[in-house]
Parts: sequence; C-alpha cells; structure tokens
Amino acid sequence: MTDPSSHSVADSSADAVSQSSAPESHDSGRLRKNIAALSVLQLLNYALPLAVVPYLTRVLGPAHYGLLIIAQAAINYANSITDYGFNFSATRLVARHRNDRSELSKIFWATMTAKLLIMALCAVALAILISVVPIFRDHAMLLVAASLLVPGSVLFPMWFFQGIEEMRAITVAQAAAKLTLIPLIFVFVKGPEHVVRAAAITSGTYVLAGIIGIPLIVRTSLIGWHQPTIADLRETFREGWHLFLSSVSILIYTSTNTLILGFVSGEAQAGYFGAANRAVQGSQGVLIPVTQALYPHLNSLAVKSREAAVALIKKAVFWVALISAGVSIVFLVGAEPICHLVFGSKFDGSIQPLRWLSFLPLLLGLSNIFGVQTMLTFGLHKEFNRIVSGSVVVNLLLTTVFAVLWGANGAAAALLITEFFVTAMMFFVVRSSGLLTAQTSPGEIV
Repeated sequence: MTDPSSHSVADSSADAVSQSSAPESHDSGRLRKNIAALSVLQLLNYALPLAVVPYLTRVLGPAHYGLLIIAQAAINYANSITDYGFNFSATRLVARHRNDRSELSKIFWATMTAKLLIMALCAVALAILISVVPIFRDHAMLLVAASLLVPGSVLFPMWFFQGIEEMRAITVAQAAAKLTLIPLIFVFVKGPEHVVRAAAITSGTYVLAGIIGIPLIVRTSLIGWHQPTIADLRETFREGWHLFLSSVSILIYTSTNTLILGFVSGEAQAGYFGAANRAVQGSQGVLIPVTQALYPHLNSLAVKSREAAVALIKKAVFWVALISAGVSIVFLVGAEPICHLVFGSKFDGSIQPLRWLSFLPLLLGLSNIFGVQTMLTFGLHKEFNRIVSGSVVVNLLLTTVFAVLWGANGAAAALLITEFFVTAMMFFVVRSSGLLTAQTSPGEIV
C-alpha cells in the first residue's frame, strides 16, 4: 500500500491509466445513488433517535438526561480510539483498490483485526476506570450500557461499503436495527430511574446493525479470507496514524465540552448543552450523505484527474455553504420555539446555547469540504493534523474558563469559537496550497 501523505495523485499517470475503468456518466450516477442511499441512512441515524429526544428530555429531566449525555460522551472516546481513523484511511484504500479482490481482502481483515485489538484494550481501560474513579463507579451500569456502541461500530464496517460505493446494503441494515429497537424506548423508559435502559437501547441499535451487516458483506463476494500478518497490521496502523491523531483531537474538542461542563457545572447544565448540541448534530444529517459519498468518490476520481476532482470540490463548496447557511439561520431565528417544542418547558436553559451553536452547521459544512474532502484527498495530512491538534488547545482553554463562568452558554460559545478557528485555518491552508485555483479542462467535471 502507498502512503497517501507522500503520494501525489497528480504525479502518477500509470495509476490514472490502470485505475480508470468506468465512464464518467457511470461515476456520476453512482455518486447520486450513494447520496440517495446515505440520505435514507442519515434520516434513520438522526431522525429516529431525535424523534425520541422530546420524550427522553421530558421523562428523564435535565439532570438524568445530562447523565445520559455525559456517559455517551465518555464512551465516544473509546469508539473514536477504536475507529483509529480507519473510517478515512481504510475507506480511501478500499476506494483505490476496489477492483482487486486480493488487496480488498487484505485491507478488510487487517482493519477488522486492528479494530478488535483496540476495542479489547479500551474494554480493559474502562474496567480500570470503573474500579478506581468514584464517579465512574457510581454510574458503572450506565457506562456499560452506553459502551455497546463500540462493538456495534466494530461489527459494522461502514468504511468498507463507503469505499466500494455501495451504500444500499448498509442502509438496509441500519434501517432494520433502528426500526426494531428505537421504539422500545417508549415501552421500557418511563422515568429518570430508567436512564440505563435508554442508554442500552440506543447503543444496542449499533450491535444489531452489525449483526445484520455481516451476511451483507458476504453477499458482495468482494472479499475472501486473508490471515492478517504482523506486517499487515503494522501497515494498517501506519496508514491511519495521522488520521487517528486528527480524530482524537476532534473528539477532545467535541466530547470534552460535555464532560468538563458536567464536572464543573453539574448534570443539569450538561443536559442543557447536550440537548442543544443534539439538535445541531441532527441537522448535520442533511449534509452527511453528501460528504460521506463524496469522500471515496473524490479519492477515486483524483487518481484519474486532479482537475476533475478540484471542479467537483468547487461545486461542493457552493452547495454545502448554501444549504448549511439556511440551516444555521433556522436555528438562530427559531431557537426558542425549537427548544420549547422539542425539549419541553424544563429546557429553557438550552435556548441561548442553541443560539450560540446555530452557526455550527455552516462552519462544520465548510470545514468538512476544506479539510476532509480537499486536504485529506490531496495528501495534506500533516497540515490537517496540526490544525485539529491546535483546536484542542483552543477548546480546552476556552471551555475550562467559559464553563465555570457561564455554564452551558460558555461551553457552547467555546465550541463555536473553536470551530471558527478550524474552518478559517483549513481555508487558509487550502488557499495557500493553490488546490482550488487549478484550471479544469472541458468535459472533466463529474
């Protein structure tokens, strides 16, 4: 495997010839189909859980809903560490070797083995934390219930289906899991004392989706058995290293806000912030199908034509900015009625945080295009990693001070400032590199 950070897609005409196999119209049609499939998937991923948020906020109340949010934020560390950046590095490798069954098998089994090893280490770490840290010990069952997310994510190789650009299969698996388990919240969660049940049902959807997804992988007939060697695992970890550092950095300035807020301002403030943040995260479902389908497509396209990839990125900037700006305006103007309607009268404390966070859809949409779609596609991994690592310092400093002074409002303001920093720095790097100033030849836009 070639290290993407040292390989320029524009420099290898041999790769362009060997990997160019389908007409542009076919590539364009595949991209549209995958965006459509991912739209359904994201509707299920966000709309169904969000459909139960109004119920959970009213039944659990701010404090216990805050506990649920804190537990899920803590488990997100284990989930992100287990992903290790494979959702980008493995997706990219699968996209570039999708016609080579032997190489696909090697990538698949090496990645799955690496994820299982990391998951085992995370399980040991969680057990130690529960035994020695009082706050973890007091809520041990809640953490264990929330931790079902991790094996579920390992079992469900979304990165593989993204890489081969066949998203209908995972849409079916996710749909079945969500439709089966999410309604159980209304049956089994009746009060604050059932917060562990809420965590178990929510996380259990990922496990069920993984179980359903296993036969779907077999049906693709794209992989056979490959015994991963030490060299395979070493190469797999090496490929994902820079992306792992970036993922952990991003996790620190997204999930740590909730944890710090819970520790310094209490569960209720964490609940107010978590509710507002959930609303904003749910709105990201509008664009995630586009960005998830775009990433493997751009990686495959960039091997054939740098100019065509740049042209597609320019289109994406325009449409993502237009759509995400509209979403941001809705949250800014409608924060109060949204909070009253979705979360209930006990969550007035979420109104101002939601106003602060209303700018995030626009910032997150642009940073994804400049960062993931552009910088990672064209090998600017080190620059990408420096930006997100710097954002960790900015966020921790701001959150620690702001959360003490202003609670949920402060945590929201800190997150907004951090995301503005990330987006601005990524734009500066992309502009300085000259990537988006390349001229496009007629007929090369996909």
